[in-house]
Amino acid sequence: AIVAHPSNGVDWLTTDELAGLYTGRVQGWSEVRGKDGEVKRYGLREEKPVTQLFRELVLRGRRERRVVYADTTDDVLKKVSADPLAVGYVSLGDLKAGETRVKVLGLVREGEDFPDKIDPETMQPSATYPLMQTWNLYVDPRAKPVTKRFAKFVESDHPAVVETLRENGLIRVDESKPADAPGKPVFVVPSEEDEE
Repeated sequence: AIVAHPSNGVDWLTTDELAGLYTGRVQGWSEVRGKDGEVKRYGLREEKPVTQLFRELVLRGRRERRVVYADTTDDVLKKVSADPLAVGYVSLGDLKAGETRVKVLGLVREGEDFPDKIDPETMQPSATYPLMQTWNLYVDPRAKPVTKRFAKFVESDHPAVVETLRENGLIRVDESKPADAPGKPVFVVPSEEDEE
């Protein structure tokens, strides 16, 4: 997720503008519909999966310039919340619902006209949010009943499942629901009719 100081007048960025912020091509917020002021860039250390994903999906081989790296999402949030000119990238799975220290920015994919947003109350992204890596669980229709029961369990809202996802920085996304709807994981579990 891309975060900025709550007072920042920018509510969304295109993925190209975001890349420009981090490569140094965009130096000031006024270049992306914001107030005057030089952008301060924050991110997570290189070994973090979110950094690798950010570099792959946003930078696409371009080098970051003048980025201050932190060890944890909370460290980035502290830095961004203390600086009105700051922008940061963090793991969405580490953001708590209702986070108010920072503003989560919407992103517009290349060729699109509207931003994909993250609901700040639930931290649930739209299914097409551009900075997301999805994991899917598919079960062969010929799978044993115990495997199908396990998949149904993983798909459930059982407290153990919810806690395990949270502890591992994972969130649920349902492609059939908007960002403001309660999410379900994107799982394909065969019905009993599929077995025939």
